[in-house]
Amino acid sequence: MNPLEKFIAFVAAVCIVSVASGSPSVAVVVLMIVGVFVWFGLVGQSKRREERQRRIEEHIVELARKRQQLCFNAGYGVTDKSRWNKEMRAFMRNVLQFPTAGKQMQPQVEAIMVEIDEMVLAHIAEAGPTTGYEPDMSGTDYEAFCAELLRGLGFDAELTRTTGDQGADILASRNGERFAIQCKRYSGSVGNAAVQEAITARSFYDADHAVVVSNAQYTIAARQLAGKVGVYLLHHDDLSSLMARPPTSI
Repeated sequence: MNPLEKFIAFVAAVCIVSVASGSPSVAVVVLMIVGVFVWFGLVGQSKRREERQRRIEEHIVELARKRQQLCFNAGYGVTDKSRWNKEMRAFMRNVLQFPTAGKQMQPQVEAIMVEIDEMVLAHIAEAGPTTGYEPDMSGTDYEAFCAELLRGLGFDAELTRTTGDQGADILASRNGERFAIQCKRYSGSVGNAAVQEAITARSFYDADHAVVVSNAQYTIAARQLAGKVGVYLLHHDDLSSLMARPPTSI
């Protein structure tokens, strides 16, 4: 029971006692007062909800991507949302400035998590899935999918052989620039190994740029290493950023 509900319950009890004791006028006054408090309380809640939803909408694209990255099929028709739930709590603390600790806060926390999840799912349904992408596709199918995306962006993109590829799954070129690209379709986070493979590929194929592309998130260590050695870390929806000068990582 939130503070407003407790207040209403208290006032109701006062009214009952007043009527029972033969003082209905007191009950009327109390009801008028509580009406004012309830109205202001509802207005405040509505404004807070509007502001919360506005801030969620500001980050809806990134939230949708993270949901797709962090939820996975655990088998038996069950979707594991534990990492996504953790991410939503972090979003609430860091962006919405809403405390998530404490037993008394949990009903409100869970209600807002449902609100976030519903808004994200609505955005995903409206935007539609990335054409050709399937969460359960194989690694080789994912490489072919990324190569096709690059071709659609105007790159010349060729798949390397599946064994002995020296760290590159795709060799792409555009406007005289050559990209050695390592593809990782993961259910977990992408770590340092992928960055190291991309470094090797850039050297071996005499490429101008080294790129890792994935459906998943990158670890902090991977981001640090990539930033140090100039490897671009991308989600497949952001391959178009390779057309920027300089390219941008996520």
